[in-house]
Amino acid sequence: MPYIGIDFGTSNSVAANFQYGQADVLPNSEGQKWTPSVVTMRRDGSLAFGQEAKENFDEERSIRSIKRILGSGERVPFVGQTLRTEQIATMLFTKLKMDAQKAINENFTKAVVTIPANSKGLARHATKLCAGAAGLQVLTLINEPTAAAICYGLNAQQDQTVLVYDFGGGTLDVTILRIHHGVFEEISSKGVGKLGGDDLDSALGNLLARRFMEKNGYDILTSPYKTQFMLAVEKAKIELSSQTTAIARKAELVPDKHLSLEEEIDRQAFEQEIMPLVVRSGQAIDEALSLRSMRPKDIDKILLVGGCSKIPLVRRFVSEKLGGKEPESFEKVDPMTCVAQGAAIVAAILQGAPGLDNHAYSVKLEHSLCANPINEKRQVYLDPIIKRGVDIPCSFTKTYHPVADPAERVIISVFEGDVYDDVGNQENVKLAEIPWEFKPARQQRDGAIEVTFEYGDDGILTVQIHDIYTGQKKRFAIQQSGADQLDAGQIMKMKRINEDLMKRSETLEDTSEYRDAVEVLKKTEQDVIPKVENPADKRELEDLCRIVREAMSSGDRKRMEESSSALNDRLLNYAYLL
Repeated sequence: MPYIGIDFGTSNSVAANFQYGQADVLPNSEGQKWTPSVVTMRRDGSLAFGQEAKENFDEERSIRSIKRILGSGERVPFVGQTLRTEQIATMLFTKLKMDAQKAINENFTKAVVTIPANSKGLARHATKLCAGAAGLQVLTLINEPTAAAICYGLNAQQDQTVLVYDFGGGTLDVTILRIHHGVFEEISSKGVGKLGGDDLDSALGNLLARRFMEKNGYDILTSPYKTQFMLAVEKAKIELSSQTTAIARKAELVPDKHLSLEEEIDRQAFEQEIMPLVVRSGQAIDEALSLRSMRPKDIDKILLVGGCSKIPLVRRFVSEKLGGKEPESFEKVDPMTCVAQGAAIVAAILQGAPGLDNHAYSVKLEHSLCANPINEKRQVYLDPIIKRGVDIPCSFTKTYHPVADPAERVIISVFEGDVYDDVGNQENVKLAEIPWEFKPARQQRDGAIEVTFEYGDDGILTVQIHDIYTGQKKRFAIQQSGADQLDAGQIMKMKRINEDLMKRSETLEDTSEYRDAVEVLKKTEQDVIPKVENPADKRELEDLCRIVREAMSSGDRKRMEESSSALNDRLLNYAYLL
């Protein structure tokens, strides 16, 4: 039975499977450990993902970094259409699922999916919705730093407090956890929104673009060749993590002007460009410690996660920020894959895998869920009904009274955020407005209502309003930010569109029929033929296997299905050998 974990990342995504006491990364169909979170539509209408999509990125036909705006209600242009962010994320989840099934040669529907610790706008539910539309039953959503710590601490022999510094492609999260007898408890978390590898690429890209302009008088960042330029920039950035100089190189970058890119960059110049961004991340470290009145000496281990954490400046900065304590070696934990591996371990825990009986974890709410009443000075503020830091799932109730007399109608505005005295602060996100009619209208003193917020690990916030005077109760499910919510019909339409696009894009090897054929061949050649004594029977089975293999090699799907079915039927005569 597979125990699957999926790290759906801004820049790259990873799938892992827990087996034989460890979580193994599942290679994608190109044999790579991680898949760039990029999708592009080829000229024939089929979809390309990952490295191919990244290398052939076209502003009109490609989309990347969709996770940064997932659940925001924004729409994105894609090949002459305007698509919801959920539609693009669903395509990527489908690709990850198909590749993982191919890697383990087995179909699955259940998985644990990770999410940034400090995501906003009820992105938890948007992520679960997209995974579900891709055919995945999400066992739970787990915060990425918690998953990384679980990967690190699976076999930890002693109690310890771990700080996870997660610097990925689009988000920066700092989470502090306690590991105690196999239980992983998240005790504090803070983040910096929209700070990640994309921003470091932009900083280095701006530097090299200025140099390119000085040499050639050509603004590469506003040209059709920006994507190829940024690919060269990213490659140089990665090389600077392991060497002191790198060359951003692309021959004939601007072919119509015969301009090539050949720009050397040293690590010192790169660090100077990104230093302000790295320093910004220190605020999250300070705040995560402050939330629990902790000091650097209270941290036993430092775990660096995400591709940006490989940058030497980042490692030095975090170490200095935490009193000179050295982060864990990358030999112990791979910062690019440990989140998916931790999610696979959680999948195994939830499904009762042997040997994990004593392991558990908790997930805490990262941002308060609030109403916005008016105080005695007639000032609007945020009143947290569920405060940040409580364990999920949870439920809390508060009582409010109308301001108007007589009371006829109120609007309960629901917010996610922690800046209570400034409702309009950009850190606060309005999730919904719920109108409530007092029937019958009544005096103010009789207008009390109880407002209950229930928040589940599925990312759904349910608001219940109870009119104390009449006893009337009504529940509202708030699944996405604002008014741009998907109804059941839209979700089904999204699934159909996704299935159609993916079917046009799938190769024979991506199909469940291909995996079934592989399985029947394996069963026949390994478990049956060696035990068959009659030479004629053995030759018959070998011939049937050959026909199946020929069909698979030729790409003839119909012939493959027919020959595989015939072989499977023939195996019924040898059931006693299986």
